[in-house]
Amino acid sequence: RQIYEQLREIINKWVSRKITIIESLKLLNQLMIQLEDYERRTAAQPPSTRIAYALSDYISRNYLGGKNVGLRLQNAREVIDKVSEEVSTYGILSQSDVREIKKAVLMDIFRELGNILSESTKRELSMSMDRLFDDLIRPYIENYVKMKRVQRT
Repeated sequence: RQIYEQLREIINKWVSRKITIIESLKLLNQLMIQLEDYERRTAAQPPSTRIAYALSDYISRNYLGGKNVGLRLQNAREVIDKVSEEVSTYGILSQSDVREIKKAVLMDIFRELGNILSESTKRELSMSMDRLFDDLIRPYIENYVKMKRVQRT
């Protein structure tokens, strides 16, 4: 999502003539390198690990000025793995599963970064958890479920 937002920003700057075509191509190249690096780091990992990387990158870029935080999200990973397996078996991601994942993710983030994040940042993260779930967590779980279904056939 962040890469797509950066892409839109580059396009808008280029369209409004704030940057030249050469500058925009350099920025696009940097985005491609970021995307390839992210895909290389996360390609063969379970959804919980990919989600931990995605959330870590998101928080690092949006709240900590790019400082690498390397979230472990141990409890959240266990919940995500359990729910992912259940969804791949039964085919339903229930609202209680969603709430359980969101709660585990927030608790792990606050436990791991509680002394780094301000209270306003914690509130902002709490309020944006629905969007984070839909943008960062749900897609990984859905892709995992699709992959498991293909493996069964």
